[in-house]
Amino acid sequence: IIRIDENDKVDKISEKTITKIIINKNFKEYSAVVFSDYGKGLLDKKDIYKISKHAYDLKIPTFLDTKYLFGSWSKEILIAKINNIEWEHNLKNNANPTDFCQNLIVSTGKNGAFYKNDVYPAASIDVVDQSGAGDSLLAGIIIGYFEFDKKRRSG
Repeated sequence: IIRIDENDKVDKISEKTITKIIINKNFKEYSAVVFSDYGKGLLDKKDIYKISKHAYDLKIPTFLDTKYLFGSWSKEILIAKINNIEWEHNLKNNANPTDFCQNLIVSTGKNGAFYKNDVYPAASIDVVDQSGAGDSLLAGIIIGYFEFDKKRRSG
């Protein structure tokens, strides 16, 4: 797990370091790769592509929450989650996320989320603070993925 928060001072990790730390070190033992990137530059799109391609080749599921515009760099991501604002931002910049992602979930706040052509409503609650809402949704998606996969494998 690598976590860098807003107030941490970190220089961009070199591609050589990314390869050494993430890809070459027992990569086959990972259950998943999760990118929760807020466009702060720690990992650029090339880094995300390289790691996700390696995971894809090893059949390790990848999950993404990003502020970057979608493109060919994201084609190996299994499931991506963005919010409605990020969806609109991509479309305004001629980057339709569904063209560059296998499975895209778009959260829409109180209206829930949509996946492919289906809308999944959210329970109505009083919102006190939205901090962490997207991270919580991504965590739920990952848990749901592994629960579904476990049931699928058991028959």
